[in-house]
Amino acid sequence: MVTIAANESQHTISHGDVLFTLSSETPDEVGIGSVYLGESDKFYLNSFCFGVSIPNKDRIYPPYLAHLVSSTKFRKFVYPLAQGSTRFNLQKNDFNLLVELN
Repeated sequence: MVTIAANESQHTISHGDVLFTLSSETPDEVGIGSVYLGESDKFYLNSFCFGVSIPNKDRIYPPYLAHLVSSTKFRKFVYPLAQGSTRFNLQKNDFNLLVELN
């Protein structure tokens, strides 16, 4: 359960949003992507992941997007961004920069 105080804000996820892990014990698990296919607006992002909301969701088929972000090719794209020694992390800024360059 998440308790949000009156002076706090928390991002919710919605159908078709892409979620990525930011932190893990192994570099293989950093940046794992998935797509939320549910319909609830009561789920919130935590500090171990970040989400990308697709602005034109009617132009993308979310199940295909889920396949794409979990593919081997995408994993090879993200793997070099994992940083750390005992715990590996993905910096959102590095990820965003890499996406912009490709």
